[in-house]
Amino acid sequence: MSNEVPVRPPVENGMLVKQVYFPSAVYSALMPEFLASVRAVFDEYMSAARLKDEIDPLHPMLMSANFSKDARIAEFSHHVANTGWNILQSQGYRMQGRATFFAEMWGQQHGRTSSVAEHVHPGAQISGFYFLDTPPGSSKIRLHDPRPAKAMINLPEDAPGQPSMASPFVTITPQAGMLFFANAWLPQALTRHGAEQPMSVVHFNLGVLNAQAKPAPAAGDAIVI
Repeated sequence: MSNEVPVRPPVENGMLVKQVYFPSAVYSALMPEFLASVRAVFDEYMSAARLKDEIDPLHPMLMSANFSKDARIAEFSHHVANTGWNILQSQGYRMQGRATFFAEMWGQQHGRTSSVAEHVHPGAQISGFYFLDTPPGSSKIRLHDPRPAKAMINLPEDAPGQPSMASPFVTITPQAGMLFFANAWLPQALTRHGAEQPMSVVHFNLGVLNAQAKPAPAAGDAIVI
C-alpha cells in the first residue's frame, strides 16, 4: 500500500497554493456534569496518597493511584474512552476492529510553585486532562511543537503570544469541568502553579488494542480495562 499523497497542481499558472500537512490537533469541551462523581473518587484516592506520600516542599505535587477501573465513574470513563476512539478515527486512523482502553488514569493536586516539565507519554495514543479545581493563578497547559527539526532553526516570532505557524508552543487556560484531549506524541507541560489554593486535575492516557478476537466495536465503542 502506497502512502503517497497526490498534490493537486495550482488552479492557475503563477498562483501560489498553500497546503498544510502534519497538523497537531487538540480537543476540549466543558463537561461539568461529571464534576461531582469524579471529584468524590478523586478526593478518596488523594486522601490515600496523602497518608502514604510526603509532599516535597520544593515541588508540591501529590499524585494518586490509578482509578480508571472505579465503577463509580464508569460513565465518565466510557465517555473519555469513546471520545478518544472517535478522535483517532476522525484523524484518519483505521479504528475498525480496534478499541481504546485506559493505560492509566490518576489524580494530581498541585500546590503553589508546582509544575510539570515538557514530556510525552510513550505507548499511549491519546493523553488528556479533566480539571476539577482551577483557582485564579492555576497552572496552564503548555503544548510544544513536536517537530525537533523546526526547533533547530526557529526564527523569532513576529507576534509572540499569538498562535501561528511560527509558535514554538501554545498555552491553554483550563477551567473547572474542562475535558481536554491531545495525541500522546504532542509534548505537554503544566506551567507553574501560582495560587495558594491547590489545583486538582485528573490525568489519563488511552491506548489502543486489537479487538478482532472480540465482536468488532461499533463507531465510538471502547473497552475499559
